[in-house]
Amino acid sequence: MFATLVTQVPSVFEGGILRVMHANSTTQFYSFAVAPESYFYAAAFYADCEHEVSPVTKGHRLCLLYNIVRKGSHTSPLPSLTQLDVSLKRINDAANKWESHASDTVPTKSVHCLEHQYTKAYLAFAKLKGRDNAVVNLLRSADRFELHLALIEKHVSGVPSYTHGRSYRKRFRGYHDDSDHDDDAAEHHSMEEELNRSVRVLRWVSSADVDVKMSHVTISEDEDDAENDDRSPDREDFEDYTGNAGPSIDHCCHTAVLVLWPYNNAIDIACQSSLSEGIRFVARRAASGDHAKSILAFHRLCTIVSTRLSVLSGKLDTLVNLAAKIA
Repeated sequence: MFATLVTQVPSVFEGGILRVMHANSTTQFYSFAVAPESYFYAAAFYADCEHEVSPVTKGHRLCLLYNIVRKGSHTSPLPSLTQLDVSLKRINDAANKWESHASDTVPTKSVHCLEHQYTKAYLAFAKLKGRDNAVVNLLRSADRFELHLALIEKHVSGVPSYTHGRSYRKRFRGYHDDSDHDDDAAEHHSMEEELNRSVRVLRWVSSADVDVKMSHVTISEDEDDAENDDRSPDREDFEDYTGNAGPSIDHCCHTAVLVLWPYNNAIDIACQSSLSEGIRFVARRAASGDHAKSILAFHRLCTIVSTRLSVLSGKLDTLVNLAAKIA
C-alpha cells in the first residue's frame, strides 16, 4: 500500500470536510457536501499524508475506503524529450564539474532527504513516490552516479522549554503506522537548549533494491538536507524533574535519504574506511566485467595510495627528526 482512495457515494449530510496535510507545510480541504445526494466524490492521497474529517453535523456520510497498492517495478513517466535533454545536460555538466574538482575540500558524496516518508520495510527504489521517483529516474537516465537509499535515525536531546509535570513517551505520525498515532500527536515539546545530536543508518538499499552493508560509508549530522530540521519528530521521550536532575527531552526522527556519488568517486568512498576496502572494491569492479570502470578505479586507487604514502613519508621524516632530538 502506498496511498488511500476515499470514495463518497451519494448520501445526504452536512459537514464532513476532509483535510489533508503533508510535510507540515501543505493543507488541502475537500468539501463533498455540494449536492452530495446526487454525485460521487473521490480523493486520493499518499499513505504518509496526515488526514482528518470534520464532524458530520447532520445526516449520514457514506464512504468507501481503498488501499492503493502498486505491483511490480512500475515507474512514473519521465519528462518530455525536450525537458529530458535539458535536464540530462545539466546533470552531466554538474557531474563533470564535480569530478574535475575532486579534492579534500569537495564532498565525495551527496545526501538528499526524500520528499515522502518511507518505513524500513517499504524503502526501495521500486516503491518511491511522486517527485522522489521522478528525480531518481532522471539520475538513472544520466548514468553518471551510483545511487543508494538509506533510512537514517536522528536523535536530538536537550532541555525542554516547558513541562507538564509527568513522564511519558509520545509517538507522532509519519514513520510509524496510523495505529500508533495519538490524538494529540500534532503537539510536542519545543527544545530550549540542544545538548546532543546523533545520526545512525538503519538500512542501506542498492539501486538494484538489494540490502547492502555499507560500513565504510557514514552519514554525518550535517550532510542531510536542512529541510529535514523542520519536520516534526515521529517520537518524543520526555522526562520531568527527578530528584536533583532537571527535565530532559529526546526527539527521534526517521528520514529516508538518497545518497549519490559520481562513478569515479566510488573508490574514494571505499577508501574512506581503509585501503583494504578500496582494494576489495577494485576487485569487485573487475569481477563485474566492466573493463573501463575497472581501469578507472585501479588508477584512482593507485593515486590514493601514492598520496597516502607521501603523507606517511613526511610523518616518518618528522618522527625520525624528533627521535634524533630526544636521543
